[in-house]
Amino acid sequence: MELQGGRCCYCRRWLVGTAYAKPIEHVLPRRHYPQFSVEFWNLAVACTDCNSIKTDNVWGTVSLSRRRYPRARDFTEAFHPRFHRYDDHVRYARLETNFSSVVLFTGVTVQGMHLCRSLLHRIAAKETLVKNNPDLAPAVEQIRNFESKAEGLRLTRLDSFCSALDHSILRLLE
Repeated sequence: MELQGGRCCYCRRWLVGTAYAKPIEHVLPRRHYPQFSVEFWNLAVACTDCNSIKTDNVWGTVSLSRRRYPRARDFTEAFHPRFHRYDDHVRYARLETNFSSVVLFTGVTVQGMHLCRSLLHRIAAKETLVKNNPDLAPAVEQIRNFESKAEGLRLTRLDSFCSALDHSILRLLE
């Protein structure tokens, strides 16, 4: 968290003092790269939205059988939150009021454009859709507040509901 300045490694949403969970992000997904599951350079902190939308998508062309973790120079087509400076690759603007939110992301490098196409445009659309809906916004905020207070508890039904809600929202955006 400290290395990232208290923000999500992808969308730059504040993670400190919010209802957003702070899941560990495996930059190279552990499903495809189990050999890097606990590799220091492969771990970052992402918000729940970025982590759930990215899932186990493989970005780039790192060999699945590679034994040593790739170096920064090996990530030429995809953004790597531990190797790349965010501000060199992505510009963003977030405007929030009491009842609405707008966020815009623009990639300025190949890696930044890839991040925007693969993840950030969906994050922006989801945030705009949820925050600007007067019926949905308070419900989602209440769920997130409950989740943050219940951290560490196994809430299988709530997790399933939140996953279904996210899936429905993303389907609306497609």
